[in-house]
Amino acid sequence: MQMAALFAAVGSYFHRRRSFFIGWLIVAYGVGAFLGPRIGSMLAQAADSWQTPFVWFAVTGLLIAAVVMVFVPKDFTESKGPDHGEAIDQAALADVPTNLWNRNVVMGLIGCIILGYSLYGFIGLYTTYLREGLLFSPTDAAAAFSFFGLGGLLSFAGGWFGDRFPQRWVTAIAFGLLAVVGYAMYNLSTALQSQSILSFLTGALASGFVFVNLLSLLQRSVRPHMVGCASGIFLTSLFGAGSTAGYLLAVLVGAFGWGGAALVELTLFPIIGIIAMAMVDPGQLI
Repeated sequence: MQMAALFAAVGSYFHRRRSFFIGWLIVAYGVGAFLGPRIGSMLAQAADSWQTPFVWFAVTGLLIAAVVMVFVPKDFTESKGPDHGEAIDQAALADVPTNLWNRNVVMGLIGCIILGYSLYGFIGLYTTYLREGLLFSPTDAAAAFSFFGLGGLLSFAGGWFGDRFPQRWVTAIAFGLLAVVGYAMYNLSTALQSQSILSFLTGALASGFVFVNLLSLLQRSVRPHMVGCASGIFLTSLFGAGSTAGYLLAVLVGAFGWGGAALVELTLFPIIGIIAMAMVDPGQLI
């Protein structure tokens, strides 16, 4: 709920450069995900209690909520984007469908499902593959996986590209590169260095480019008063697919081995995402 509300607020208020600012929002999430476990571990060790980090994070959350209520202007959180802009914005809305479930939203939904399976299939079993398939030590497996988070810090670049070039093709190309990286990771690379590079590229492409631009694309596919609904569709489809992505990959590994499973879920699935992006109608985007 918090993510959907924040995505809607940022996308509406910064509607002229929404992909760029959504990208920075994802960077902030990445920084928090990187620092949170480390800070929590430090707090737990210092107090010799696992409860201490939860108390500190709860207090921090309440303080941030108070700051938002007092200092964040309503014009930001309740912005309706182009609906209250100049005449050129009104003209841009003329070709945008009035209904929520239009062609571009459906194509974006398909893209989100594909991203969910590709991204969370990778996240769920990657370190297991490194340990059991390539016989990496737990330390080396964790080191390779950590580069995924660093790749996600390129979300601002993915947003910049999405704002300046045809967004559906930026997303389609990222899907294509993600398919190549997924194949190489499970069928070609066997060394720690190359796995670290491929892990970084997965984070950069999946989180930095596809995630950011699919969210922005869905918001651009509806009229401003439905941006919140579009954000909800994004999160529901992405995490809905992600909830079974690891299980599906495990079933495929049992049937085809690591290389064959990756070929299906991490290479062939993104091709469906490319097709969905090719079917997006750019004339119906804000």
